[in-house]
Amino acid sequence: MSGFGGKGAFRTSADADNMRKIYRELTSGDAQYIVEEYFDQKGFLRDVNPSSLNTIRATTVRIKDDIVLLYAYFRAGGANSAVDNLHSGGVRYAIDIKSGELQKGINYVDNNIECHPSTGVKVAGYKLPQWQEIREFVTKLHKMAPEGANLIGWDICVSDDKLIVIEGNAGPGFPQEIRFSDNTWKKVRKCLNAL
Repeated sequence: MSGFGGKGAFRTSADADNMRKIYRELTSGDAQYIVEEYFDQKGFLRDVNPSSLNTIRATTVRIKDDIVLLYAYFRAGGANSAVDNLHSGGVRYAIDIKSGELQKGINYVDNNIECHPSTGVKVAGYKLPQWQEIREFVTKLHKMAPEGANLIGWDICVSDDKLIVIEGNAGPGFPQEIRFSDNTWKKVRKCLNAL
């Protein structure tokens, strides 16, 4: 699988016969895979699209000893998709980084999405109850990152009372719909100048 945009991702059962089959596939040829444990997400963010693990991408930057949260958005998969990527039919909802409120979302068809297209769940206006904890969590994570890892997009699974790190991305991208009221581009320019 290429991995980009969640292409080639799939779920499989963990019975012994299936595990042997998967092991043979993983250890033969030149194919490269990432194997991750399945996690059963619970709560509102799961309900938005139950077929995928839906995550928050929170992008942080390190400037000397400070960690700055530049922007964040919630990613929900498309109908029957195992992944939450926009490239795989998902929807991306910007997050107001001060309040944790989800804004209207975008996908490759629409840029004014209040309710998730496949489930009808209203997302825009929902306030993340764990927002302050999420902010503190990604700051703590970035402080543990290796020297030179100055820009990281953290994919965080929020499930009821748990926060789980899915991955950290050194190339998190800069979505166009980030809120101008958060002065995001001004912060990005300031951070890049400082680096």
